[in-house]
Amino acid sequence: MRSKFLALIFLFLLSFVLVMNAYAEENSIVSGTIEGVKGNTITVGGNSYSIYLVPLLDPSGNKVSVNHLTEGKRVEIFFKNKDITSVVVYEKISDIINDENIPK
Repeated sequence: MRSKFLALIFLFLLSFVLVMNAYAEENSIVSGTIEGVKGNTITVGGNSYSIYLVPLLDPSGNKVSVNHLTEGKRVEIFFKNKDITSVVVYEKISDIINDENIPK
């Protein structure tokens, strides 16, 4: 009787683990510099990503337009289950730092 009870508990735990694994979400991030922009597609790290209808954000979380995507800018592309959920666009450091705003 005890072995049947232990086997039942084991099967229950195993089925729970298998179900949870099936519903687990896979989140990932690709970071890099934009190498090219063509329409609604950007190239980062040699791979092309379609950003059609994907929210484009600045580092503060404000929405930006596709015009902010230019070669040389850094981006972070966020994925959930292999689908792009958002793209964070960073300014080029050369656009932020110039001779006028460097501390002396």
